[in-house]
Amino acid sequence: MQNPRQIAFLALREVHRRGAFADAALDRAFSNSQLNDLDRRLVTELVYGSVRRMRSIDFIIDKLATKTSSQQPPELRTILHLGLYQLEYLNQIPPSAAVNTTVQLAKENGFSGLSSFVNGLLRQYTRLTPPTPPYQGGAKSLPNSPEQTETKTTSNSPPYQGGAGGGANSPEQAETKTTSNSPPYQGGAGGGANSPEQAETKTISNSPPYQGGAGGGLNSQHQAETKTTSNSPPYQGGAGGGLNSLKLPENPVQRLGIIHSFPDWLIELWIEQIGETETEQLCEWFNQSPTIDLRINPLKSSIAQIEAAFKTHNISTSRIPHLPQALRLNGSTGAIQNLPGYSEGWWTIQDSSAQLVTHLLGPQPGETIIDACAAPGGKTTHSAELMQDEGTIYACDKTASRLKKLKENADRLQMKSIKIHTGDSRHFPEFVNLADRVLLDAPCSGLGTLHRRADARWRHTPENIQQQSQLQSELIANAATFVKPGGILVYATCTIHPLENETVIRSFLDSNPHWQIEPPTIDLPVQPSPEGWVKVWPHRHHMDGFFMVRLKQLKKE
Repeated sequence: MQNPRQIAFLALREVHRRGAFADAALDRAFSNSQLNDLDRRLVTELVYGSVRRMRSIDFIIDKLATKTSSQQPPELRTILHLGLYQLEYLNQIPPSAAVNTTVQLAKENGFSGLSSFVNGLLRQYTRLTPPTPPYQGGAKSLPNSPEQTETKTTSNSPPYQGGAGGGANSPEQAETKTTSNSPPYQGGAGGGANSPEQAETKTISNSPPYQGGAGGGLNSQHQAETKTTSNSPPYQGGAGGGLNSLKLPENPVQRLGIIHSFPDWLIELWIEQIGETETEQLCEWFNQSPTIDLRINPLKSSIAQIEAAFKTHNISTSRIPHLPQALRLNGSTGAIQNLPGYSEGWWTIQDSSAQLVTHLLGPQPGETIIDACAAPGGKTTHSAELMQDEGTIYACDKTASRLKKLKENADRLQMKSIKIHTGDSRHFPEFVNLADRVLLDAPCSGLGTLHRRADARWRHTPENIQQQSQLQSELIANAATFVKPGGILVYATCTIHPLENETVIRSFLDSNPHWQIEPPTIDLPVQPSPEGWVKVWPHRHHMDGFFMVRLKQLKKE
């Protein structure tokens, strides 16, 4: 039988060595293996968890080993990540099993001479980590199930809509639009993302291989080479047991960044917006397994019918207030395409906050709608549902492969009103003054969906956020020309960064005095701001982070 930890190692090696996206590396690892569901679940958890918690785990290595994490041979560092992740975050795996399997992994991957070092470091860490609840014997109770992993990368031109491929078993993914093209976090307790990202990229990362290891690394005589660590009063803000036993920085930004494994610049940004207490709550949210929400297709079914069908399959669901089409899956479900009603087009996957966007747009039967950055099509098909599939929706995207996915979704849901339009929406003069309503679900950093995208926190920088903001400003200025006088434009992103949201809207309104914000008149689960826009904070509203605003063009005299 294939070893799931070896498969996780191979996937992580691709992430660190080649800068691959975690979900893509996991997909490739699964395609070359034959694992049962339980082992796939373990591999998924190890890969996403190790990537997500890189900074925390590197801090442990920095504290316990003579050489820092960035000085370790890169593949040995990956092996240590796998072992320490199990010890710190997976209570269901006994420490002895985590240590022994990691030592064996070192031996099988060219580090026999350093296996004693691996053994010594991990065992020292177990002495710092008091056992928490009785172990349940392996992967059965892992926090991430393959059916509730992160969603795949997409974006109107960039990569990555979410995070998980192989683990999710889902043919479609909750949609977001993000960009990213830099190598992932490269080691060290203080680090964050490293190189700037390009404004628009595709799902495949072209970033250089991981450069985080120092050539010689450790010698064979470094057997149980560990440092003495000084103890400080444990921090009581949600860290794992072992981290509390190490001396954490007093600086709150660094401390939260290490405990929850985020770059300092993101922690600083969030503290500035919502304060230290809520920042920690937000970090904890982003480190949880993502939920899966469905959007019911009212043209083919009803929420009551689908609830009943799921109940016969022992699948628990719950409704979401103020969202009449939303149904949240509770717990493990198995392969998405095997669920009742999938092939019949009764529902599609779409997070609750993304559903809010189309309700804010409010498309009506018979209207002409332009979805300027449409793929993979969640909001496009939602518009068709709200219009009762009567009217015309132009679904635009510059990436043909992603529009193919949109068409597949539209066909499964049996939509007839959607017309595919391939190309950059900034270059469609034929759309000027054509639409009653325009949706610009702009490519963005995706910082509202970090729980779905294990490596995204390491791929973004303040510099590329600024680049994104410039692109978004260009897109909204052009999309506004598509709207008829008196028509509606909705701007939305799946990020919570002000530069990509509030700043873009204020700048647009300053330059376009014949446009104004039209505050929501529908009943929403999120209170609009005094300015009239809607900002979804995940830890407050229990859905993906989103920003959305409805703009109305005033009729000229």
